[in-house]
Amino acid sequence: MNSCIKYLLLLFVLVCSTDLTTAQEYVTVGEGSETSPTLFYTEFQDAKSILTFSNSSLTEGNPSLNVGDTIYSVGWFVESLGGQAMYGAHLQIGEAGEFVTAWSGTVSPTLGWNDILLNEPYVRTGSGPLQVQYCFDNCEGTTSFQVLNNSIKTDSNQYQGEDDDHGCLLDNLTVNDIIPNTRFGITTPGATFTESTTCFETSTSITLESSSS
Repeated sequence: MNSCIKYLLLLFVLVCSTDLTTAQEYVTVGEGSETSPTLFYTEFQDAKSILTFSNSSLTEGNPSLNVGDTIYSVGWFVESLGGQAMYGAHLQIGEAGEFVTAWSGTVSPTLGWNDILLNEPYVRTGSGPLQVQYCFDNCEGTTSFQVLNNSIKTDSNQYQGEDDDHGCLLDNLTVNDIIPNTRFGITTPGATFTESTTCFETSTSITLESSSS
């Protein structure tokens, strides 16, 4: 009798289970394990990075970041900590050379993934390269944060650090193909999604919470 009940319960679980996603969905570009300081370049007072992602690197995975998709966050993986926060920071996203400011504030990274939730979510409008510009202005230089990076031939990373300047106005950037592992959050943190269950033919609402893990 107990065996029958056990198998009936197992059947109930198999029939009634649903595939509910309870974490924010990310498109991740790069899985490298080497580190670089050139994104959170706090050994300089002021720094700027422009990351360029090709259409192929954004769309080859599952999930992918396609035309019409909305970016709600941008994140990077910090392997070791630097000496101070980054003040006067700005994150801009652009296509075809046109940047819009998606977030501004102070960035104080922790170990692991650090996702910046955008003040202004960005909708991808074309199938060309997507660029993310990050810059900041500090009053002193310390040690830099080490961020995991990857070598992707179709993508590039431009960066520059200087003292007594303005980070977002820096030019004469150094260009290489070592680009930080980057993930784009493409679901709304805190939004409610509806999924249908198999056995009851009703809808179950779940709330997605923002996560940095």
